[in-house]
Amino acid sequence: MPEVDADSLLGEELAFGTTSGAPPQYTLLRPSEGGKTVANGNLFTFENLANHAHGAINHFPIALLFVSVVLDLFARGKRPNLRWTAWLLLALGALGVIAVTVSGLVSHLAYEDQPALLSAIELHQYLAFVSTAVFVGLAAWRWCSLRLGSDIGGTQLYLALALLGLVVLGITGFLGGDLVSKWGIGVKGITR
Repeated sequence: MPEVDADSLLGEELAFGTTSGAPPQYTLLRPSEGGKTVANGNLFTFENLANHAHGAINHFPIALLFVSVVLDLFARGKRPNLRWTAWLLLALGALGVIAVTVSGLVSHLAYEDQPALLSAIELHQYLAFVSTAVFVGLAAWRWCSLRLGSDIGGTQLYLALALLGLVVLGITGFLGGDLVSKWGIGVKGITR
């Protein structure tokens, strides 16, 4: 597979009108032909919002899930009262990771016709599926155990799976950051 340099892809935008080399600026308002100020329609299109939603919401579930597992680890020792908070953060993180996975699927559609970028996205995408499955599975398992009157949050098997999920989630996040910083995915000029 041929390697594509992100800078060469960014150069395509310069050919479409930005000759100064400065990044284009989003504006909420622009002057119309009649001299009145109107909203710029390019900012609030579904495609533009979908392409940027993933980057805007992905940090919340990551933080919630990391803190949930840390609280479960602390609760195992001298702080068992942290289990309820850990469960709440796990539930919110599991819901959030589903939303992030869906938004990632939607935002990757803009790159279907670019094999080099698509291949860079795929590993991130597959690891995101794994981490989503792990944390949604842990949330469902914990919810069922709570309904039966116990909490599996402090068991060795639960914590081992949760730590494994955090490792996969961390690698997924690292690769996602690499997609933005190295490949320019989601950056004006690359985003469709």
